[in-house]
Amino acid sequence: MLANFTVEKIVNAIISTEGIAAFFGALGGALAAFFLEALRRWRAERVTQIAAGNEAIFALSQMYARAVGIYQQQFIDRAKFFREQEKRDPNYAEILPIEQGRTIIRIQLDRLGFLLRSHDPDLLNRLVTVDTHFDVLMQVIEKRNTTQVEWQKASATAIASHFLGQTIPFEILENLIGIDLSFRLKHMTEALQQQLPECAENLKTVGKQLTDALLWIFPTGRINSFIDSGRRIASPIPTNVLRPRLWRRMVRCIVKLARKPIMFH
Repeated sequence: MLANFTVEKIVNAIISTEGIAAFFGALGGALAAFFLEALRRWRAERVTQIAAGNEAIFALSQMYARAVGIYQQQFIDRAKFFREQEKRDPNYAEILPIEQGRTIIRIQLDRLGFLLRSHDPDLLNRLVTVDTHFDVLMQVIEKRNTTQVEWQKASATAIASHFLGQTIPFEILENLIGIDLSFRLKHMTEALQQQLPECAENLKTVGKQLTDALLWIFPTGRINSFIDSGRRIASPIPTNVLRPRLWRRMVRCIVKLARKPIMFH
């Protein structure tokens, strides 16, 4: 009896005018709180994703500058010096150990998963490719520096033992040092000479593709621009990427027009 009376009382309270108003008021408040919390989370996630994208653009710019700088210093400037002073190109043993300088920021790939939901999901795969290529080249540089020091020590020993105070042909010096050590140093030097330009151009291409993609994903967001030194080397990375949907292009166009300063005459 008590249970039936309680249920009947609740039903009567709900179907009454005041009960209906209170019910829908509570429902409206709950829905408003739910949507406000969802909006807060969406905005927080958006801010985090924009920050991750901008950090990736900055990292790509730093990696590009590092690759271009090493190639310029070790292969372009070094060859120019030898042509002016020695009237010939330097051999692989005359390329000095490569100083990498301070540690640079790398791409945080685990923070860029939202790219898989974009109009160009393959962009994340291209980012992994250029990041891996850059990392491999940096490891080759470290190994080449060690091998270069070993080669120089072996060279000094060979010259002191066999040709003290004499000019020795490079081919003979290679044989005295050992084919294995000379081959490793030559192979790593040629690999860097061939792949550093390719790596730099790929970093530049993907950096600009990431900038464009972020502008479409976050048409009202503040997106950094990829910074490069203006050099251009042939690139195998494809440049014909997918275009975003029409509504994203329209929103981005409106935002660009709204942000353009008004000139008064």
